[in-house]
Amino acid sequence: MSGNNLFQVGTTISSFKVSPGNTLGFDFYKGAAATDSTSKGVNELLALPTASLFEGAWKDVIQRAIANQQILSSALAAAPPFTTVFPNTGLGAQMQMIARLVSVRQALGLKRQVFFASIGGFDTHGDEQLGRQAELLGEVSSAMTALYNASVELDCADLVTSFTASDFNRTFPSNGKGSDHAWGSHHLVAGGAVRGGRMVGSFPTLVRGGPDDTGNQGLWIPSTSVDQYGASLARWFGAGTAEIATAFPNLARFPTADLGLLA
Repeated sequence: MSGNNLFQVGTTISSFKVSPGNTLGFDFYKGAAATDSTSKGVNELLALPTASLFEGAWKDVIQRAIANQQILSSALAAAPPFTTVFPNTGLGAQMQMIARLVSVRQALGLKRQVFFASIGGFDTHGDEQLGRQAELLGEVSSAMTALYNASVELDCADLVTSFTASDFNRTFPSNGKGSDHAWGSHHLVAGGAVRGGRMVGSFPTLVRGGPDDTGNQGLWIPSTSVDQYGASLARWFGAGTAEIATAFPNLARFPTADLGLLA
């Protein structure tokens, strides 16, 4: 939902970028039998022989994108609307499209789907920290709530889990108006299968230079690893022990491989 990303790059499964506004890339392309100049041009390009591996790979990607778009557009056009109201924000629009794709999972023949949505603006080096964080976290809260409500409406709440992730946290002390890069983020997991209403891990001692500070800068030492977090979600998603060990090679360094986030 938010452009290309490393999170969804694999060796056997190809990601498909979808716009939250339902413009699926080749919306100008009318098909192999179309007579308009644009569609004819695309067809002629795809029909050209290719001697280069790069050209062949490009052609494969374009053909797959065209085929996926046609399948997806047809499924979404036939899907009944749902009544859940999504916030009028960038993240809200991404979540709404995710809910629509979940609603047509049977028509698409998909049993497992992974979606990537994003929101920026947390890099508050010189911004007014408290106000900006409250605004952004409010957007996250309302968008995740709407997705959960839609999953309830679609009668699949126990099949949909959303979780947050970030590449870094913010320092506890201010640098004036904002803050700097740090460790020890807090994250949210929501869905019908989540064992909710509780905190997993240890909350840091919020004291500069305290027992959880790495060097008198308010950079908290995480009590829970990304490997544990990811492995717990992957196990619910259906990954086996061997697959989890491959995906999270440092997991054995930590005391537990499952945080018990999900039932």
